Amino acid sequence: YFGRVARTFRVEGPMDDRFAMLRRVIDECVFPDGEVLPMFTLRHVRIPADRALEYAERLVELSEEFVNDDPGGDTTFGLLAGIYPTALPGWEAADE
Repeated sequence: YFGRVARTFRVEGPMDDRFAMLRRVIDECVFPDGEVLPMFTLRHVRIPADRALEYAERLVELSEEFVNDDPGGDTTFGLLAGIYPTALPGWEAADE
């Protein structure tokens, strides 16, 4: 019997531990020949912090829906989602 446990982590602590989930994805992920999945996307956008928080809350809701779906099939799928500030440059008011 395998149960499912939803895991949502707030990333804090020493920098070495902050990427543990990313390393886990790298270790777990497989690329079956001819399959559409895995699928990844990386996007960057300049938005206010409160909007980023709204997106983060929606990602949490989506992840909860994912882990509460009816079990079935032969493959265990993983989902990694996150919103993070970057070191990429912002813009000056004159750029608007």
